[in-house]
Amino acid sequence: MLGFVGKIACVNLTDGTVEVRPTPVKEAGKFIGGSGLAARLLYHDLKPEVGPLEEGSPVAIFAGPVTGTAVPSSSRFVVCGRSPLTGFWGESTSGGKFGVVLKRAGFDGLIITGKARELVYLLVENGKVEIKPAFNLKGRDTYGTQEELKKVHGTEASVACIGTAGENLVPIASVINDNGRAAGRMGFGAALGSKNLKAIVAAGRGEIPVASTQALQELARGLNALYKKTTLLTNQFGTLGYLDIGYYFGDVPVKYFTRGIFPIDRMNARRFREEYAVHARACWGCPIGCGRELKFKGRVVDGPEYETAVSFGPLLENFDLDTIVEANHLANCHGFDTISAGVTLGFLMYLKEQNMLPAGLKEEVPAFGDREGILEALKQTAENRGIGRLIGQGVTRTAKELGVSQGYAAAVRGLEIPMHEPRASVGQALSYATGPRGACHQRGDFFQVDLGLLKDGDLHIRGGDRTNLQGRVEAVVNLQCLRELDNCLLKCNFAFTPLKVVVDALKAVTGYPWTPENTLQAAKNSLAVKRMISFNLGSSSADDRLPDHFRKALGEGGAYGIVPDIEKYLPEFYRLQGWNEDGTVPRELVSRLIADDKN
Repeated sequence: MLGFVGKIACVNLTDGTVEVRPTPVKEAGKFIGGSGLAARLLYHDLKPEVGPLEEGSPVAIFAGPVTGTAVPSSSRFVVCGRSPLTGFWGESTSGGKFGVVLKRAGFDGLIITGKARELVYLLVENGKVEIKPAFNLKGRDTYGTQEELKKVHGTEASVACIGTAGENLVPIASVINDNGRAAGRMGFGAALGSKNLKAIVAAGRGEIPVASTQALQELARGLNALYKKTTLLTNQFGTLGYLDIGYYFGDVPVKYFTRGIFPIDRMNARRFREEYAVHARACWGCPIGCGRELKFKGRVVDGPEYETAVSFGPLLENFDLDTIVEANHLANCHGFDTISAGVTLGFLMYLKEQNMLPAGLKEEVPAFGDREGILEALKQTAENRGIGRLIGQGVTRTAKELGVSQGYAAAVRGLEIPMHEPRASVGQALSYATGPRGACHQRGDFFQVDLGLLKDGDLHIRGGDRTNLQGRVEAVVNLQCLRELDNCLLKCNFAFTPLKVVVDALKAVTGYPWTPENTLQAAKNSLAVKRMISFNLGSSSADDRLPDHFRKALGEGGAYGIVPDIEKYLPEFYRLQGWNEDGTVPRELVSRLIADDKN
């Protein structure tokens, strides 16, 4: 199967060995690649008795078959394994160019185990992987780490690294690459930190084989034109351009998910452009250019995305732009997830306001809207001290430590609910409850379907009444499958691609006889094996729920009065995914998916 460069490096940091294995292309026929293939390869090694920060817990870093090809917006890579934040299956994708350069360096993926005696980095170059000392990088922030390694290995190299949060084993630590691009969620910065792995440097100019260059170029021309038209708002304003739309429909969380109205004119994308010199920045091979850089206090920094701006803005009742920009820069420098940090800090603020905090802790937690307090709390998060230690644990563990009901913790399977209000779209609520890694807007952004922004007639994905899913559960399942394909291919889900076009792209790249049927089945295979892993690690279908905090209707805003009743849709969801009535994966499917296919 083409599209792959044919090698996976298995790196054991304990004994310093590197074993190069062939990419199992027959397994790719079941799972395509990316996070799906990684899940299959890690299935037997992710064990409940081996914690995510222990030497024996593997971390996989994979590209996909379309990564680095002419398919637009196909620069992404994924970090996978047992999540240090949730303890279950975890995956986190990032853009930039690291995934492309990893393949050009000769590898479809890396599987990393063990723990180095001292801080090290990996050099992946021209078909080889070397373990290099990184003692001089200890304590460096992510930008400084990238700069220093590029001095050594050249500006064409791409660096993925951790900051101080990862070194301090903060459970919400991220992996940062190509300036401020982030594999942000699930805590894999801590996983790399536990292995004393500071960074991975990819360098190379190898060719990525494809089945039909001509077919791929024709497809790419059409997709580039389509994406430029359908993502015009994102191109002009970045992801923050969605804020005005989301506000109107009640999709923007306010004051820890308790309100629906805030002074939007103080912090929308237009206001940002009025206050700062903002420039667009695109990932490799992307016509959309959703990234932003802006001038801030005499320096150029990465601008906050929608999720970050809301996490450190309305969710905390903070509408000061400088504070939001500074908070985003802190998170990027130190390497931690802005969504998990914002939600957990908002949780603590909510508990403070409700007089539910222990007396000794109440004074340490800032009040809603306390700008200085927000920044100080985030600094403490990177250093894993004070209330930052609680923030860094995430909302689920913090609730447990404080003896507070998990019903108040805005998370599913331990992953914090992102900045799309589940009461604004029942389909989004169901996507959160059943997502392969927990609450995630990227593994099922059904709010966009309800707003009429995403459609695929062949899969019955179309808009409708956002307060119920009668007759539309299939659309939730199919959108989740389409997004799963994004993470197997690996491509950006901002570049929405109907199933027929996905099939055409896969055939042009791989030369494999993909059809709509077997492509959709590969997505379901990937979702099933990830669910199996999480269930092996202690999750269950009882976790397919939203916390009680979201069973209270909002009294204002576009989601006024809506309480998502998702339980009644779960049996149909399970059936359409091919699972048992109780949400477990059938044994015969398990046996088929984990059968060892020889290349």
